[in-house]
Amino acid sequence: MGEYPAAQVAIDRAYSIYEKVLGPEHHYTAAALHNRAFVIESTGDLAKARELYEAALSAREKIFGHEHPETATTIHNLAVLLRTQGNLAVSRMRYEDALEVRKRVLGIKHPDTVATLIDLVDLLEAQGYGADARSLIELWKSQAV
Repeated sequence: MGEYPAAQVAIDRAYSIYEKVLGPEHHYTAAALHNRAFVIESTGDLAKARELYEAALSAREKIFGHEHPETATTIHNLAVLLRTQGNLAVSRMRYEDALEVRKRVLGIKHPDTVATLIDLVDLLEAQGYGADARSLIELWKSQAV
């Protein structure tokens, strides 16, 4: 609904409760941290959002490991943020990482996998790597059959 200040108050409260009651390495706490990053990104504070996404990624990797859908979601969202900040090289690496994890864990046809593929292809096109983008799409088509 676009009510980011109210959302930020609510998610900050939830995060605080989870951290106190469940501890910093609980998956609810990590999810709340990820959601805090998303809300703060939506308000335009990209530096703070990046810091929170990186903390959420670290927490999710400790809790779930690298090969988990929740970890891949944070990697993907961090890639989106990095692109917005203009850090295209690191954004591409994050998209590629999220795509590989999602392909292995969720499968090539899963909507989250496809979303990461689309974002990566869009980034490649924007950087002038159209041939790489087309190759990626062709590879995906051949594997998705």
